[in-house]
Amino acid sequence: MKELENGRMGRNQRSNLRRYKYLRLEASSVRTSHLQFVFMGFAVFSIGILIGFNFKDVLKMNCFLKRAVSNPTSETRMAEAANSRTDFKDQVKPKSHNKTAFTTLPRKYLNNIPMPPPARFYHLRPWKIIEEVNKRNGSEKHLLMVLVKTASAFVKRRFQIRLTWGSMAEIERRKIAVMFTVGVSRNRAQQKLLEEENDLYGDIIQGDVSDVYRELPTKVLSGYQFVVEYLGNVSEYFVSTDDDCFLNIVEIYQYTRQLDSGRRDAAHCGYVYSAKAFRITKQKSKWAVADNIYPISAYPRFCHGGMTLLSYNMIHGIYRIALVTNYTGFHLEDVLTNGILREKLPNRKNNIMPIYLRDPNTQKRLPMVWHLGYRRDKDEAFLGIWRGIKRRFAYYEGPFDRAKGFRVTINPMQTLEGQSIRDTIIHFYPLEAKKQVNRANVAIKHLPSAKQEIDVDLDHDIRRSI
Repeated sequence: MKELENGRMGRNQRSNLRRYKYLRLEASSVRTSHLQFVFMGFAVFSIGILIGFNFKDVLKMNCFLKRAVSNPTSETRMAEAANSRTDFKDQVKPKSHNKTAFTTLPRKYLNNIPMPPPARFYHLRPWKIIEEVNKRNGSEKHLLMVLVKTASAFVKRRFQIRLTWGSMAEIERRKIAVMFTVGVSRNRAQQKLLEEENDLYGDIIQGDVSDVYRELPTKVLSGYQFVVEYLGNVSEYFVSTDDDCFLNIVEIYQYTRQLDSGRRDAAHCGYVYSAKAFRITKQKSKWAVADNIYPISAYPRFCHGGMTLLSYNMIHGIYRIALVTNYTGFHLEDVLTNGILREKLPNRKNNIMPIYLRDPNTQKRLPMVWHLGYRRDKDEAFLGIWRGIKRRFAYYEGPFDRAKGFRVTINPMQTLEGQSIRDTIIHFYPLEAKKQVNRANVAIKHLPSAKQEIDVDLDHDIRRSI
């Protein structure tokens, strides 16, 4: 600073000073220049947008007029298209899919056409549940019978259910049964293992339907067919769910205790209730439905497939309506069974409703089901929820008391003779053993060698000494 005051300044110092000349400006002038720069930039940006939009409209208008001249129509239509901006947009970009509210089903589904039953015969039947029903001889009904949609290859998911919520045999001395609905496997080895699995557990329904995703409605209706034709009215309620869902049996029991006779015969949506749903037309989506399969845009009200509570009358009615409805090519099982077929039943305005059950203390909505399909850690999630549910179980005498807990009977996991649960799962699901070996190999590969371990220990000791 003394050199600057005395006027003695080197060449490098003078160049540096010129380079940072703006630092000597006052704060007010710096602020003003910044505002001017921002304002000018915003003005240029706005003008560019206006010019761009006008230029785009001019190009569209020219293209449309050339098309109109090459394909002449009435003069009035050309004049309206040239003068009216809204008409021009409607003609250039017509709406391909007009979403209107649902009023009635398409004629294809309203017409009653005789159709073959979903399953002509059954390869596998839940013999253990049939024996339980025959023992009671109609004296006492089950509280719940759960129909789980699954595939023959999803062995691990079935064992996850059997180890957790599917092991509940009774709640407050009311019977619970779980059955798995599967299709015919194309793999002979898989089919043989499935037969051995049913010999051990006796809880599989397998009709002569294909075990692919597009045939899921037929698989679900084959389960309803088995209930109607072979079991009958042996349970107060039936539940339809997926194999990647964890049912909250405790809260379902609480909900059934609140239902009166006027609300029993309905589809109770425990997962998602769709009052306004529209057909998906994107070809890449697995939920897409073509125009020739379902020609209108809106679906009727329906329960999503995660969890639906039904009475026997609803099961019976949906199955009977399916025998006179042409649903060929429609692959969304929840829309078909809980929506289209239910809509053809009597009292269609009141035969579907969402489940709203709230905690009496916090008034928070209680979950009926946890959908775990998109989680990679399904094993940990199933076991974690199960540990939380078991905290509500209790054993006491006398009448039911919610504060004390729920009296539950749990069936022990049945295994192959002389084998553990893990060995039994690996027997029916050999792929699980391969996965465990691969995980072990990956873990071993990432472990440090003996020399690396020695180096790490030495480095750790040196750092401690420092």
